[in-house]
Amino acid sequence: MFSTIRGDWMDRRTQGEIAVIAAALLWGFAGFFSRGLNDLGLTSLQITACRMTVSTIVLGAFMLMMRRGDFKASPKMLLLFLLFGIVRIGSDFALFSAMETVTLSVASVLQMTAPFYVMGISFLFFGERITKLKAAALLVAFFGCVLVTDVLFADVSDLTGVALGAISGACYGGFVAGTKYCDMKGASPVSFVFYTAAFAMVLLFPITDAPHVIEITFSGWEPFLYVLGVGLLITLVPYSLQAWALKSLDAGMASVLGVTEAVFAALVGYFLFSESMSPLNIAGMALVFLSIIMLNAGTLRFLARRRARGQ
Repeated sequence: MFSTIRGDWMDRRTQGEIAVIAAALLWGFAGFFSRGLNDLGLTSLQITACRMTVSTIVLGAFMLMMRRGDFKASPKMLLLFLLFGIVRIGSDFALFSAMETVTLSVASVLQMTAPFYVMGISFLFFGERITKLKAAALLVAFFGCVLVTDVLFADVSDLTGVALGAISGACYGGFVAGTKYCDMKGASPVSFVFYTAAFAMVLLFPITDAPHVIEITFSGWEPFLYVLGVGLLITLVPYSLQAWALKSLDAGMASVLGVTEAVFAALVGYFLFSESMSPLNIAGMALVFLSIIMLNAGTLRFLARRRARGQ
């Protein structure tokens, strides 16, 4: 599931960027799976429990077969995993709850405030620089996200929903920063993803009517595949890709790249749910991808200089 990053500095960074964008692509399908599970009668909290349970079981089995050493963790590291497992629950639950009270676009944009929190935390605690280019790319990406989701024309009168969306963004930002922090402390990506999911699963089990969730899950192929999909494709794989990528990327850059999730979610809505797409939505997508080019401006200049020397 995880492999060693090879190549020079530029190769590692490029691989990390691709991994984050791939994770964002998978997260773009979250609405597809959450809507399907909602239709089957599962609540937001129960869907979160499904995500954590499937991730824990599958990754735990993988570790037993291939990576037993990743089960080892110091008491201090286990406490950190527990803390960020709670933060992860907060992010998912606040987001899904916000989606029940405000429009999907408002909830999505509020969660996309996460890069602002990540950059602030990274500057204060990790010593990551906030360059003018990185700040400009973040603003361009966020404005693009606003256009993609049509949030300018959405109803934001429900202050509870707005507050929940904002909490989701703050919690997700904290989780990304926590992923980077645990990596800096020597935790492997496998250990981090497994233990945060496992602690979240244990905490959620008593409050999500587990027998009812299990009954629905195994009531037919459709609910089983939805639960498997939300646990693997929307949780385990993208979070693993993100944790792996943060070994070669700073947290601020990774969080900005993650804004591409809004673009992929809009495309999923257009192609799978026949949702409309306006010229403003397309312009927003262009801005999000422009922000990626801005983040890589230094690398592009480096390549141009090397090519010129080669000539």
